[in-house]
Formats: sequence, structure tokens, C-alpha cells
Amino acid sequence: MKTIRFSHHALEKFDILASHGFETDQATIVDVVTNPDQDDRSLSPFVAQKRISDNTVLRVVYTEGAEEYFIITFYPGKRSRYED
Repeated sequence: MKTIRFSHHALEKFDILASHGFETDQATIVDVVTNPDQDDRSLSPFVAQKRISDNTVLRVVYTEGAEEYFIITFYPGKRSRYED
């Protein structure tokens, strides 16, 4: 399995989102990247997305190298905005 690295911003994002009532953990972010419902690789960096509730998706912005995933940031979004 590839190594997972989080940017400084991504690590701060856990506390930022928690202060707004949205809590998640590193394992969930890794799951979105490694098992996404949707993965947009048409842009760089890539955006992986996974449904986390009836109304919400979790989007993860990342890059992928030969040996690692680098998590840049992540954010929740409304399914109605991001799903086809």
C-alpha cells in the first residue's frame, strides 16, 4: 500500500471543520482517496469524493505519486452540488 501524507493545511483542517460541527478523522480521509464513489482525475490535483450521509459528500483534494498519496485538503459538500 502507498504511504499517506497530509499537508500541514490538511492536518489543521480537522480542527477547523470540528469547530464548525463537522468531525472526521484521518482514516475516513484515506478511505475516500482509496475507495472513492467518484474520482476526478481530469484536473491536477485530483479530487476524490465519497457519500457520507443522505445529503453530504466528503471531497478530498490530493496528488498521487508512485509511492504515496499526498492529501492537500478536504471539505464536506452537498450531494446535490457535486453528484451527477
